[in-house]
Amino acid sequence: CIDASVGSADWLQLSTSNDSITINNNIDVNGTLDLSSGTFNMNGYDVEIMGDFSAQASGYMSGNSQSNLVISTGGSLTDTIRFMVGREYLDSLIINTITNADIVLGSALTTDNVTLNNGSLVIMGYDLTINSTGEVVGYNNTKYIKIDGGANLIQTVSVSAPYKTFPVGNLNSYSPAHIQINSGSTDKYAVNIKNGVYDGGTSGQNSAQFQSVVNRTWNISRSAGTTTDMNLQLEWMSSAEVNGFDRSQSYISHYTSSWDAVATSSATATTAGYMQTRLGITSLRPFSVADNQAALGIEEDKNMITQLYPNPVKNDLTISYQARESVDLRVIDITGKVVYTERLEGNGVGLKTRIDFSNYPSGVYLIQLNTDTQKITKKIKYVPLPNIVKKK
Repeated sequence: CIDASVGSADWLQLSTSNDSITINNNIDVNGTLDLSSGTFNMNGYDVEIMGDFSAQASGYMSGNSQSNLVISTGGSLTDTIRFMVGREYLDSLIINTITNADIVLGSALTTDNVTLNNGSLVIMGYDLTINSTGEVVGYNNTKYIKIDGGANLIQTVSVSAPYKTFPVGNLNSYSPAHIQINSGSTDKYAVNIKNGVYDGGTSGQNSAQFQSVVNRTWNISRSAGTTTDMNLQLEWMSSAEVNGFDRSQSYISHYTSSWDAVATSSATATTAGYMQTRLGITSLRPFSVADNQAALGIEEDKNMITQLYPNPVKNDLTISYQARESVDLRVIDITGKVVYTERLEGNGVGLKTRIDFSNYPSGVYLIQLNTDTQKITKKIKYVPLPNIVKKK
């Protein structure tokens, strides 16, 4: 164990599990802080890494709620910064890399402030918690909290306060969430973001592969339960729009037992991209952004087994179902008009029927299957194949 009182060092190395350095002064590391093994104890003092950081699996930082860690390197660090379990605390983390590089955090961290002067912070699999009196500052669409995996950015949101920005995105682009609480109690809210829009909310088939959506899912939770009284703004860059997404007729969709659909509106242009707003949200779970042509599915009764394919429909839609009662099938267009009906047999075994869409205009349709005791409604999208002119 070494007690270090120096104000600067060209190179510091810990190479065995018994090694530790406890600093007794603020210190600037001009060269490499090398944690091959052991613990670097910040001990309530500030550390500025101006050269590089190298670490192995058994090398840890030991943080302190009075300490500031400043990253002032020329570019990315060689290795991931990890804090010792139970010592995952800082007063402030300040990123000020010359090349606006990513700094990777490989452990949980609780801190008063994160300042992104120049560079982004990547959180991988562990949560970043900002204390109730702190905030993330200095962010924009080129430097923000990049979420890789199941990590969350956790911040305190006060009641009846302005929108609280969660400046998050994936490794490729900025996709922040803004939360406002109308009533209830001040609480910690957690935001995770991932690519894709999944049929099961966070799992299942990825509808972003073929539906007109923003290719993001925002998973929002709170520490005190799953209910809330919340207004939500979701923001994205145009590079996240897929499959002809029409931002002029878009909305925030909320997943409970399935993705819902609400009235559409035109997205608002922002300095970073575009934003949609949804008011009066009363429960949490995943959120996404879709347009009026997207078919993300509607609530269904799990007691009737159904499968619709393909979706999008190119010509014929096949409906595979199993019910013990007769089933009334209806196809409804986007205006609410019933364009097709059929009475299907129900005998408890698997049956199929096929609908020819070739005489219908392209667009979104609702497929309803009703019995005396059950009801299923699903969305499909009809995208006809282009006409093919045969050569003579």
